[in-house]
Amino acid sequence: MRRTILKARTVLSILAHDNNTLKGWFVSETDKDTRNRISAYFGQQADAENINRLMLNLAYSSTAETVITPLQDVLGLDGKSRINIPGTQQGNWSWKLMGQISSETSESLITLAERTGRI
Repeated sequence: MRRTILKARTVLSILAHDNNTLKGWFVSETDKDTRNRISAYFGQQADAENINRLMLNLAYSSTAETVITPLQDVLGLDGKSRINIPGTQQGNWSWKLMGQISSETSESLITLAERTGRI
């Protein structure tokens, strides 16, 4: 995998509130060719179960000064946990964190941050 080189004082955000979650995007918004290119980039088969880990690892390994990752992607949630769908008036901004961060998730985030020099 290539290390992403960004300019100094860069903020990298995996997604924004108007996007699907990573898992939701991968499952419902990519075609086979796109999934194959993603897999080729990472040098391993990317799928709905590992896309979050692959993308978080890529973001944290970048040279960006700050990395912002939506909690839905840290938790590996699908499109049902999306924050906002532009152009719609109902069902937006209703997702809430409800004790979903396990000790395993916390430990994996700490390990990722340590391994990539973020803490």
